[in-house]
This record gives sequence, structure tokens and C-alpha cells, in this order.
Amino acid sequence: MAAKRTTIFLLEQDLRLIRMLQSRYGLTTQSDVIRFALRLTGETTATQGKKRERLSTKRIHQENSASGRQQLLAQARAVSAQASALQHQVDLYLKTHKR
Repeated sequence: MAAKRTTIFLLEQDLRLIRMLQSRYGLTTQSDVIRFALRLTGETTATQGKKRERLSTKRIHQENSASGRQQLLAQARAVSAQASALQHQVDLYLKTHKR
């Protein structure tokens, strides 16, 4: 892809950061620094977006699991209540039909 010339306005702080990045990463031009920063930021943003998406999917699975656990607990309580009621009926039957 062919590079296109553009003009941007930078603050002194921006220029200091460009010089620092040039020195740190061995970049030769200000354009190299800006392209490097843009690509690094773009990759980081894309990676964060993917992480966010994975976390969101994980959260949905966890919520579904929690909801499933709550449903199972409710069913277990209902079965337990039914078992207690049956046990009570058996006890009454045995008391009334003693031989």
C-alpha cells in the first residue's frame, strides 16, 4: 500500500514522546513512530475486544450455570418436601395399622 503524505499538529509533549519512542525502539523517523504506535494500539484494542468478548461469553455461561443450579436446588427442595410428606403419611399409616 502506498503511503500518503499528511500534516498533523503536535504538542511539545507529543514530540518528546516521539523522540523517546524513537530511541527506545530504534525507529528512524517520526512517521515510523506514529505508525508503530497506531499499530500497537490497534492490536491492543483488538485483543482487548476479543478478551472482553470472551469474558462476556464466560459470564453468560456462568449466569446460565447459576440459573441451572438454582433450578436444580428448587427441584431438590420440592422433591425433599414430597419425600417428607410421604414419610409422614407412611408413619401415620403404620401407627394406625399396628398389629
